[in-house]
This record gives sequence, C-alpha cells and structure tokens, in this order.
Amino acid sequence: MLHVEQPGYFLYPNIAFYIKYAKIVPMVNRMRHNRAQRGDTRSHHALKAVDLSVCPDCNTKRLNHKVCSNCGKYNGRVVIDVGAKIAKKEKKLKAKKEESK
Repeated sequence: MLHVEQPGYFLYPNIAFYIKYAKIVPMVNRMRHNRAQRGDTRSHHALKAVDLSVCPDCNTKRLNHKVCSNCGKYNGRVVIDVGAKIAKKEKKLKAKKEESK
C-alpha cells in the first residue's frame, strides 16, 4: 500500500498508465464564429472565371500574359518554336511504335 509521505507517490514508472487512465480533454473552440461571420469569410472563397484574350496572330484564345500555345508567340515575337516541338513529339511516338512491334 502506498502512503502519501513516500517520495514518488505521484510518479508512475511507465507511460502505459497515463495512456490508459489519463483523461483526454478535447480542445474547446471558445471563440466560435456565428453564421454571419462564417458567411463573410466564405464570401471570398468563390472561384473566379478565367479571363481569356485572343491571340492577335492566330486568333485563338489564350491566357493573359502567357505564350500562345497554338503559334508560340508572345508580344509579337516567337518565344517557342511550335513546329519543332510537334516534330519532336511525332518522332518520339514513331520510335515508341517501332519499339513495341
């Protein structure tokens, strides 16, 4: 029997005791937001439509301030050589088909 005077009365030798008998108290949300505050917060979470502009060279739609994926031009000059890119993809597909045969 343990006595209160003994040193180490409140110290238990293993952690399993604490896991089994310790009372776990969940976190309490003290500063709860009401429905209006929740709605005010979520009013800024809406998705916005993507603004597309028309490429002046090929008249296809593209993202603003981005290179046109159809012609490879940005601000009137060629940034990406689209023809070479397409040729490279075709060459790669052709090699893959020959390899699979």
